[in-house]
Amino acid sequence: MLGFVFYFIILFFACSMLYLVQLPIGNFSLIKKQSFSKNSLLLFLFFVSPIILSYTLRYSIGTDYFAYKDIFSQLHDKTLNEYLSLHNKNVGSFYVEPAYFILNRYLSFSYGSLLCLISIIIFTNIYYGSISVYSKIDLGFVVFIYYCTQFIYSMNGVRFALSITFIFLGLQYIIHKKIVGWIICVILATGFHKTALICAPLFLCANFDNMWFSKFRDIIWYTFVFAFPIFVKLLIEFVSSMSIFSRYFTVGMYALGNFSFKPMFLFHILPVFLPLVIVKKNFITRDNLAKLLFRISLFEIPLRELGSFNTWLSRLARFPQMFQLLFVPYVLQSIKNSKLRLFLKIYYIIWYIFYFMYTAIVNDAGDSLPYISIFSNGGNW
Repeated sequence: MLGFVFYFIILFFACSMLYLVQLPIGNFSLIKKQSFSKNSLLLFLFFVSPIILSYTLRYSIGTDYFAYKDIFSQLHDKTLNEYLSLHNKNVGSFYVEPAYFILNRYLSFSYGSLLCLISIIIFTNIYYGSISVYSKIDLGFVVFIYYCTQFIYSMNGVRFALSITFIFLGLQYIIHKKIVGWIICVILATGFHKTALICAPLFLCANFDNMWFSKFRDIIWYTFVFAFPIFVKLLIEFVSSMSIFSRYFTVGMYALGNFSFKPMFLFHILPVFLPLVIVKKNFITRDNLAKLLFRISLFEIPLRELGSFNTWLSRLARFPQMFQLLFVPYVLQSIKNSKLRLFLKIYYIIWYIFYFMYTAIVNDAGDSLPYISIFSNGGNW
């Protein structure tokens, strides 16, 4: 219980400061290349610094903590040519993607500095990914949702945690239908975890002006989402034939079982979306941003279902799950009835706190509890 108290104190400080101090964001937009205040980003990082420090100064927290530490020690003294040669041969830890190699080899001087850099990149992407979509978004609630849904996992699947934030950052390019910007974000995400390639088609979820194309797209999309078990076998056969994903079909821990429908995946989805769909159905179906966020979020359904083959595959659902960071606060801010808005906000706070505890105890098997800092290891950074 003391472990949860520690995590929630950190969360409460960060979110409270972001709520109390309105950052001077203005009408910032990466797409329009308008000016923005670097001080806003620095202030944001300062407010979330307790979270960044807890990520940086942890010791033996996360199932793969020592595995990633070993990867750092192997990558840090290798040249780019040596890495590429060993990477192509899929030797040991050198299977990791190029962008992650660059972080380890050229941008970090110790494992602790690597963790610090990773956490800064994650929250920088969250900041820009949020305000570039909607400058008046409640950043405190955005950080709250990220912390409760992704933070525990980010201390395990480090590369994957980085990858999903670059996909999140790319949402702005889907909104403005800037395919080059979206491709760059997908490439960056793939540079940390190659599974990010599955998100490339999300660009087609954009709100296109051509009504015929949009309706046809919606028919295909919703059919795919809700009839996924019909297509899944063909999809897996196609993906397994691609050399870039060959490792995930030859390593024992990633072996696929037989598909069986497990409705437990709805636990991750219905408590989040059902209340908002009931209360703000018209807004979600008519507002362009809400409609887009909801459309992308539905991608979580088939990706959760993939977990029935192998629990490892369920992590792919974290790509669309990231968009809850914007969907929930944005729809909540549209509710004009203040009492109803407050009631729903309290509901989501309770739900996400429960989800955090569930993740820490069940999914993480208690590996993040209690919190242990490097000072218990002599302060060796």
